[in-house]
Amino acid sequence: EEIIDLDKGWTWGAVDFLPTLTSRDASASEKEALRRLSAPENLGRDWRQLTAGLKPSGRLPRRLPGVSFFGERAFRNVLREARRPNSSLRAVLQPYAARFADLMVRPIILRRCVHQASVSERWGVDLGPALATLSGQAIGTSLSAAALQERLMFSGGSGQDGCQVDEDLEAMAALLRVAGVTWA
Repeated sequence: EEIIDLDKGWTWGAVDFLPTLTSRDASASEKEALRRLSAPENLGRDWRQLTAGLKPSGRLPRRLPGVSFFGERAFRNVLREARRPNSSLRAVLQPYAARFADLMVRPIILRRCVHQASVSERWGVDLGPALATLSGQAIGTSLSAAALQERLMFSGGSGQDGCQVDEDLEAMAALLRVAGVTWA
């Protein structure tokens, strides 16, 4: 998907916050923000919700180097700068890319797929029934949407809130493969 023209106003938030959160003198609140933002279970969640209740230290993160804040071509120019092998912007973005790569592993993505699908407001309407239709081919047993949701989310283990949670990642992977998702 071409992303260049998707967001014309993104640069207002383009700051290098990682040094502030990882410095030796980072506050307890900043360390907690980094922990929350880095937790695999929070992948895809809104940063404002994740950092709710935390107090900022007052130190402002620095702007990303080479980022133009105005104009129709700002994002395109930033992408070009980030691609240049020795650019200062690329060097600053490297730790973010490494953290992102750590989250883009199959078990984490499958766990997020299970969670997002199972709690989706569309589960009972169309997502659950569609996946249930694939269940016979994918996992060898035809299940109803409710039974599939139970299998995916509550196959054992203990969750944070005391409920039994042990996502069936292989069942989700099989469903995705039958649906045509090649990486699963």
